[in-house]
Amino acid sequence: MQEAGRIPNYEASVIKVFATELAQRITNFGVNIFGPAGALEPDSKYAVANGVFEKGHLVNVAPTIYSGSSEIHAEHHRPARTSASRATESAAGIIAA
Repeated sequence: MQEAGRIPNYEASVIKVFATELAQRITNFGVNIFGPAGALEPDSKYAVANGVFEKGHLVNVAPTIYSGSSEIHAEHHRPARTSASRATESAAGIIAA
């Protein structure tokens, strides 16, 4: 992309959100799936997988915040809502209720 002279502003933001959220979800899943043993530090003799999930869970929170939080990146690239789309959503909410 850069070789073609284009600047990857949008693409870099999407990749940042995807990669950081995925890493956080994987390590969170690992901690949860192994129960109390998944939350043990690497130094514990009872830690599952040498504590990689616990350490990863702690380390993978920061990247979702620095360089702009994932919520800000996602909101920035979400299509703008028009008054017509808001009216449609409102009508759909009334019909569904």
